[in-house]
Amino acid sequence: MATKILRITRHSITPEQEKALRRAFGEISVHEHTESLPGNPQEAVPVFDELADGYDVVEAVLPINLLSAIMGRSQFAKRGGRIIRAVMQREMGPDGQAVFKFDHYEIVREVRIVTEPLL
Repeated sequence: MATKILRITRHSITPEQEKALRRAFGEISVHEHTESLPGNPQEAVPVFDELADGYDVVEAVLPINLLSAIMGRSQFAKRGGRIIRAVMQREMGPDGQAVFKFDHYEIVREVRIVTEPLL
């Protein structure tokens, strides 16, 4: 049976990403959600869980505050659903613009932000 993967990102999957996912999971079924989640973590977590329902893996391109909330509060994460993210290398194109190239995937196990007052 195919591993069901949901991609929450505005960017279409590249052949390199699809190859990496097939290498990691074997047969896959990939679906893309290109709309942004709500910016408020309290609103984003239930939306995330609704989208992730029925999937085995979610690739999430999200701001750190939303990713942290999802890792700590979503039912998908609590039941052991895998959340992954693509690691991209930033290169400069011939026109001087940044170009992002897929490098690899990683599993998100924990998100911690440690801060202290600046002054």
